This record gives sequence, structure tokens and C-alpha cells, in this order.
Amino acid sequence: MKPWDELTIRDNYLFKKVLSLNEDLCRRLLERVLGITIAKMDIVQTELGLESDYKAKSVRLDVYAEDDCGRVYDIEMQAADMADDQLFLRTRYYQAMIDQGLLEKGQAYSSLRESYIIFVCAFDPFNLGLRRYTFRNRCDERTELALPDRAVRIFLNAKGTLGEESEDVRGFLGYVNTNTAAGGFAAELAGAVKSFKENSEERGVYMSLAMEIQEYIEKEKNSWRAEGRAEGRAEGHAEGRAEGEAQANRKVAIRLQKLGLGMEQIVEATGLSAEEVRKLCQEK
Repeated sequence: MKPWDELTIRDNYLFKKVLSLNEDLCRRLLERVLGITIAKMDIVQTELGLESDYKAKSVRLDVYAEDDCGRVYDIEMQAADMADDQLFLRTRYYQAMIDQGLLEKGQAYSSLRESYIIFVCAFDPFNLGLRRYTFRNRCDERTELALPDRAVRIFLNAKGTLGEESEDVRGFLGYVNTNTAAGGFAAELAGAVKSFKENSEERGVYMSLAMEIQEYIEKEKNSWRAEGRAEGRAEGHAEGRAEGEAQANRKVAIRLQKLGLGMEQIVEATGLSAEEVRKLCQEK
């Protein structure tokens, strides 16, 4: 994990902590992005786990919120791009899992509420330069006809330069991109980040978590290294030992991905390339 002093708003650990501890900032971020008024945020929860049956893939949302009008929101910080449309397919799965939690047995489909999945991307997910990409289901034959299913998915592009956005939204995206706040809402958010990072108790929690993860990594890698070396000795050549080391790194990468660590942390912990990690995670 990154050293505490190097954490920025682009790190989802800090992003979700700051928004959950500053509910008013979370509310105002949603208001500015969506152009709506929210009188009250009823729930702000980070690391919300959603599960279906035991065979289905579970998900963990960065920041989940509900407002006084019943609208639901999932806000995700995405620092690294994902290969093979994984990011977009992820939003499809998140939508399904969120909807599953909103409708109880016997309820009518009309009970499904408005939902917004918002990914704040530190890269341009579509390479078109827009600051925002908003998706609603529309009819191919009549594109002006939107499907009234109350579901919206938005990708905010921190590197975007095109599209009309409010000063606060532009400032927020600029802050994500450069870690420099130019004023307005971004400056308030930067102030909350600064206060959070100056909190010695929060720093201690993070350092303890980092140590636990590092100890886990070393324990698992040592176990798999031992297995690989034993196989290498039995086979009588260095290639077997090297393969044991590589297999240890691959197993650790898969475990860390399941724990929710980002691509950069997994690459640094295992020594594998980003492409190798993507391939392993897709296979699993």
C-alpha cells in the first residue's frame, strides 16, 4: 500500500473515507454532478458488500448513498483503466446487484427506485475528450426515446477538456487529475483531505492495515515459494524453483484482487506486470 503521505483523492481508500466522514461534501458532490437538489442524505456507507447466492460473484461498493427522495447512488473512484471492457461490464453487474437489494420478494417492479452509478476516472474511458459520459438505455430505432427504467450510469473523466460543466465540476475533476485545488468546491474537498491526513488516529489505522496486508502477502508468498522450491528440488533444476516463485506471485495477485486492492498495489506487491495481473483477474 502507498505510504500515508503519498495518498491523494485518486486513492479509493482516501476517497471513500473522506466522503463518508463528510456527508455534506458527498451530498454536494452529487448535487453538482447530477444537477439536482438533495435535502438530506439518509445513508452514506463505504465498502458496502453485496452478495447473491454462494456461487455468484460478490461486489464491494466504494461509497453507497441514499437520499430523502429514495434515490440511490454508488460513487466509485477508478484510478487505473481495465482491459477488455471490464470497467463497463463491471457497471452492468453493479447495477444488477444494487437492484437486487432494492426489491424485496413480492414487491412490484414499480418499487425500483432511481439509481445512479458514478465512476470518477483518472483516465479517459472512451478517449473522446469529454469530461462526462452519461448512459441511459435508448431505442436504436428512435434514439430520442429513452427507456424509463430509472437507471443511469455516468463516467466522469478527470482528463477531459470538452463538454459544458459547472465550475465546481470542472474544479473537482481538475483536483482529481492534478491533486491541486483551484478554489470552490474542490478547495473544500482538498481541505477535508488535508484534515483527514493530519488525523493521527486515522494514520494509525491505515498503517496497521498496511502492515497486516504486507504480513499476509509475505506469509502466503513464503508458503508458495516453499512448495515451488520443493518441486524444483524434486525435479532437480532451477526452472522448477523459478516457476514456484512465479506461481506464488500469481496466487498472491489473485488474493489481493479479491481483497479489493488496486492494480498499482498488486503490481508492486508481486512484481508481475499489469498485463499479467489483468489476465489473471479476468480468468478468475
